Amino acid sequence: MAVKPVNSNAPYSTAIMKRTITCQTEEAKAFLGNSRMDNIAVALFILDVTSRKRIARLQIKNKDHKAATKALNKLFTDFEKDLTDETVRIETVLKAQKISGRAEHNNPASQTIEITTPELKRIIDLLESFDNLMILTDTIWLMGIMDTEDALTFKKQKAAQLKRLFGSVITLSKAARKSAYLKDDTEAQEAIAREEEKLGVAETEKVTEQAEPLAEDAA
Repeated sequence: MAVKPVNSNAPYSTAIMKRTITCQTEEAKAFLGNSRMDNIAVALFILDVTSRKRIARLQIKNKDHKAATKALNKLFTDFEKDLTDETVRIETVLKAQKISGRAEHNNPASQTIEITTPELKRIIDLLESFDNLMILTDTIWLMGIMDTEDALTFKKQKAAQLKRLFGSVITLSKAARKSAYLKDDTEAQEAIAREEEKLGVAETEKVTEQAEPLAEDAA
């Protein structure tokens, strides 16, 4: 039986994996939904599609893109380490106090996300780790180990760090999206537009976040 040829004009088939994330704390819940997570999904897709399609197909020089991506990866790694270190620190305190229970939250929120890039999976893992750290912070506060002011300050600081990380992703995607249009790369433009339409997200350059300074900016 003959195999029907694929229409060369058919929409690009994107690999996805669905994953449901549930956040317990108000701090983590603030990053779910159209206000944050959907915009990040589109931003990371834009970075991926512009690097895989445009650079490989058009053989564009990608020195600047690689430098920016390397800087972003460092921000990911630094925040992952910070979350791990703080989690271990609080768990050590709880273990020393022989406290095995954890604070419970009675109004969690869930979101099912289509993972289209490895970086998006990494963002989800970060958000889950952040949520766990907030739960641990609430635990030591409820147990009287940390006072109210210190607990609130700590949670605000960590939330601000995660917000800046999200902002850095948005900043890089804005540059990549602009480049795709300046280079009149129709294929990349169409892929970006489909992803934005699918998630109901406006052009990512309209999204405003305070970005973490990248390495080249800090120099």
